[in-house]
Amino acid sequence: MKPKNDEEKQEKKKKLNLNFIKEKNKNRRLFENKNFNTKENNTIDNIFNLNINEPNFKVVNKYKSNSEVHINSFLIENIHSKDTLTLYELLCQLKKTKITENLFIIIVNKCKDVLFREIKNSNPTGVQFHVGDDVNVKNSVSSNINIFAKILNYVTSVMYDNNIILKVFCDSDILNLINLLKSEDENERAQIANVLLNIFKNFKITIRNVIENELCLFYEGLRTHIGMEELLEVVSCIIEDMVRIKPIKREYVKLENKKFPISNDQSIISNNNFKDKNEEKLKEKNNSFFYEYVLRFLTVNNLEYYTNINQIIFSYCKKNLNVSKITLKYLSVLFQNTQFSNKSVLVQIYMSIYILWSRKISYNEIINDVCMFLNNAFESEHFKLIDQTVKIIDLHVIKKFFKENITEILPKIFDNLYMISKKYWRHKGKLDILKFMFLIINLNHHCFEQCLINYNKKSI
Repeated sequence: MKPKNDEEKQEKKKKLNLNFIKEKNKNRRLFENKNFNTKENNTIDNIFNLNINEPNFKVVNKYKSNSEVHINSFLIENIHSKDTLTLYELLCQLKKTKITENLFIIIVNKCKDVLFREIKNSNPTGVQFHVGDDVNVKNSVSSNINIFAKILNYVTSVMYDNNIILKVFCDSDILNLINLLKSEDENERAQIANVLLNIFKNFKITIRNVIENELCLFYEGLRTHIGMEELLEVVSCIIEDMVRIKPIKREYVKLENKKFPISNDQSIISNNNFKDKNEEKLKEKNNSFFYEYVLRFLTVNNLEYYTNINQIIFSYCKKNLNVSKITLKYLSVLFQNTQFSNKSVLVQIYMSIYILWSRKISYNEIINDVCMFLNNAFESEHFKLIDQTVKIIDLHVIKKFFKENITEILPKIFDNLYMISKKYWRHKGKLDILKFMFLIINLNHHCFEQCLINYNKKSI
């Protein structure tokens, strides 16, 4: 029967709630408590007045690391250790520690004592040798030397105070660091190169002078080729610093289509003239470094092993049109007297510079050089040179160049192009050559037919 009024409904709900609480309390685990009496009836008052004491947890203090003084003393003690594992732990601890001035000085001095030594190379020297001739002497030095090189690289990378760096390093240290680039351990050379890059801004002139001397010795056959890739990384940093220098900007007032300086003070004008002379001297000095030491590196055999040289030359040429034109002329002359393995690199550098300045260098200035590159590549049958040349032709700027000058270019290169299309042995390269010929036919089929007729007449 359903309850007739609201009061009966409420009483029924209360009874249901009491029964639910009693059943829940029976299944609950009971703890011994002073205020709890098991003999008492489980009435509503006893249930809700039940006080269960919460367990008392002890608050454990967190581990506190040693103070900076203790850490520094620990590092200073371990830096003189000869155990490899201890030195490795020291390197890991350094990465978690703030490098103070005293700690930096002690660590750098210890690294210099360990690393600076006489390097004796067992590999041949001179520009006629390359990396492929090296004896396999990887990791020939002790592991401790490698760890100290890593430590020196790390502490110099995180030290931003130039005054502290100048306290520890001097010009003779730069000479010793560059001498370590001759080490037969490639891991050590990589770390030392990074150290030179870290402190480059503090010793720009010294590093540049020593690099010039090293390159001269290498060109004369008096320096081993070991470490030249790392040396080129430093040269790249020098070139970037030279390109980064911006000319001084001046403000002018425009009056009746004439420009006048804002100030008429003679002292300011003379000062500006002095700055102009300094800028010109600096440009001449930078250009001489580029021409005498960087471009000369292209005479080295097996340029394909030195991947940095392309970017070094391109990064300097992209800021100066006159330098780019001189470089293009030098590349065209050098191309005729170098080995085939270097010619593909020279073509790549040449075309990358031209594409950069294609809007300011006319086609007439390079048309003879391009024809020479193509004829030389097709006559040589050297697959790397042919593949590199055909890839460059496929670029948009070069296609436009061919389209506008096809009547001048095709008669000069047709004979060698047609011959190589018939006898080239490499399948992929042959497809690229046929694709190039198809492009020429689409550009001007009348010129192609006339060249083919002339070729058949010569072959009879």
